[in-house]
Amino acid sequence: MTTNGFSESNLLGQDGFGYVHKGVLPNGKEVAVKSLKAGKGQPTMEWPTRMRIALGAAKGLAYLHED
Repeated sequence: MTTNGFSESNLLGQDGFGYVHKGVLPNGKEVAVKSLKAGKGQPTMEWPTRMRIALGAAKGLAYLHED
């Protein structure tokens, strides 16, 4: 719903790894959403690995902005 089904009219750009679409959240905030192309050299990661990376990035940002 955010990107209207990744419609062509919301396409902002693309690179070798995927497409970037404009989206609008339910609260009206505009966002950019990237959809990756399958099989383009992207590493396949399981959910726990992705979560560890996200948490590490969040901790690093918190350290930079708060500590």
